[in-house]
Amino acid sequence: HISPGGPKSGPRIISVAERWLKHPHAQRYSEVLFRPGDGETLVGEHGRALNLWRGWNAEPGSVEPWLRLNEYMFQRLHPSLRDIPMKTLIYKAQNPKSKIPMALILLGTQGSGKTMWADAAREAFSPYGENIKPSQIASEYQGFLETALLVTIHEMEPERMAKGIEILKALVTDLRRPMNEKYRVARQVDAYGFYIFTSNLHGVGAVAGDAIDRALFAPRIERSVDGPRLSDLTVMASTAGAPMPRVYGRARLSGQVIWATNLEEVVSTSSDTTRSGGKGIGMGGGTSVT
Repeated sequence: HISPGGPKSGPRIISVAERWLKHPHAQRYSEVLFRPGDGETLVGEHGRALNLWRGWNAEPGSVEPWLRLNEYMFQRLHPSLRDIPMKTLIYKAQNPKSKIPMALILLGTQGSGKTMWADAAREAFSPYGENIKPSQIASEYQGFLETALLVTIHEMEPERMAKGIEILKALVTDLRRPMNEKYRVARQVDAYGFYIFTSNLHGVGAVAGDAIDRALFAPRIERSVDGPRLSDLTVMASTAGAPMPRVYGRARLSGQVIWATNLEEVVSTSSDTTRSGGKGIGMGGGTSVT
């Protein structure tokens, strides 16, 4: 509050918030969004929106230490593969709104430098880098989704990863994700984050790799299955070209008629003589054809 006073009037209390909300220069927004690379003001689904993107916090400096660390980390890979992790990060930095549907998993013994490499990469994405605990993968609250472009998760374990594997697949591959955060309304957001996992256990690579591969290359396919039909109960048929079944042991099979003569019509005629009964009443008689 402000307490201004004048020569003829005493001090009075003025609400800064109330005065600012009524001021013509006050900005009005209907929602908050995160759109990397776009301007401060956007047009959202509900009207005018404030963009949380504020650009990179880049500072002049030498990248030589990073290059040496990168060379040390991936020295055992084939020369054509050593730069793939770094090139992936460069692509993400140049295209922050692109969702890369893959994750980088660094496996190695303690002291191998994997955590240092991942943390250095996260700091390079500041202020849009986040480090979360493995337990947060399946957490109800995932407020980091909205503004995180690079997420590091250290000390992953195969058992914990297997329990939250469905959520993990969605985090890595899906652009649109539901986000629940304390004191804010739950909503759908665009999650641009790229994930880096580190672990001392090689089982993490097997669990995560299999899950992400199935999410990318084995989409769910709906199938229609027909149950038994009345025609399946056919005891005998005479289908041309039907295969001859071969049975080992005992089985119940329907037969196939392989030869039969054409149907022939046979006419049988019989006659009875009509005889007269008493008082001129006929007693029956006639001709029967079968």
